[in-house]
Amino acid sequence: MKHTYSIETFFLDKWIRLFTETSDFCSGYMSHAQYYAPRNAMRIMRGDGKVVAEHDARDDVNIGMIASWPSPEQYESAAAAANAQALRIRKQSAKHEERRIARTPTL
Repeated sequence: MKHTYSIETFFLDKWIRLFTETSDFCSGYMSHAQYYAPRNAMRIMRGDGKVVAEHDARDDVNIGMIASWPSPEQYESAAAAANAQALRIRKQSAKHEERRIARTPTL
């Protein structure tokens, strides 16, 4: 029996399906996603409900450290990148909220 595979992410206290693809594609996606931070928890779900692979959520921010102890500049650079990403997310959330309000029927 051939199964379908889906990538799911844990967001707002529930698992949300991102996409459904082949087993190899989902495994490759998860292999890449393990190095991305910060991120929500992610998992590969098989069509019959079995969890094939799972990554925990990460709240830390990569600082680009190669070796030794991170320098203050590396921490500052990582903080700037995290702040820029937070700003992009806030802007996108505001756009989504505007669209949601525009779609809401008025009585």
